[in-house]
Amino acid sequence: MKTREEIKLIARIKLADQRTSAICAGLIVYGISLLVSMTMFLTFIPIIGIVAFFATIAVTTVLAVTYAGFFVKLYRGERVSAESVLDGLKYNFSRKFGSMFCVGLFTCLWSILFYIPGIIKAYSYSFTAFILTEFPKVGAMDAITVSRKLTNGHKMELFVLDLSFIGWWILNMFTAGILGVVHVIPYANTAHAGYYTEILNQKLANGEITYAELGVEDKTDDRATYNYN
Repeated sequence: MKTREEIKLIARIKLADQRTSAICAGLIVYGISLLVSMTMFLTFIPIIGIVAFFATIAVTTVLAVTYAGFFVKLYRGERVSAESVLDGLKYNFSRKFGSMFCVGLFTCLWSILFYIPGIIKAYSYSFTAFILTEFPKVGAMDAITVSRKLTNGHKMELFVLDLSFIGWWILNMFTAGILGVVHVIPYANTAHAGYYTEILNQKLANGEITYAELGVEDKTDDRATYNYN
């Protein structure tokens, strides 16, 4: 498997080739999330407020899932369009939201017990969004299970990967978040997508993950032909 430095280098190269699309995708996601969150002022209205609250959570959650899939394609060198992040709102909406809702719930419950186990579980579930976008036949709960299997033995590497971006996040604070939008967030997301891709390839090769678990009937199928919806 590639080292952290190699994965981050690939991430930088791929991002440089399609930076405009990555920035625009982020702006679309953040913009829609902001607009949707504005409905929160309706929370004081009975029934309508409750519906608005849950609709806001659902839309922003599903957008985040599709946004993750965007960077998997980018890391693999596929041509990506910014507007493709909206596709997640059209297909398998309930599956994506249900799975990520369970991720949040499980992580919260583990964090209630102890803070550190909560962090460990967060890394354990961290590939769920990638799986949901790449393999449409994997069920909501099955995506969580596959994420746990993929991250098994790699959670510390993912933690170190996050630590390696601390310097960038500090610099971002001095640019009022502009550096984050144009570089740090796309870079970090592409690197995480790279880790997912490399670990998945490794575990498929050694049999720790099977194609059947991913809903792929023919192991010769090219994953790049799937819709990241």
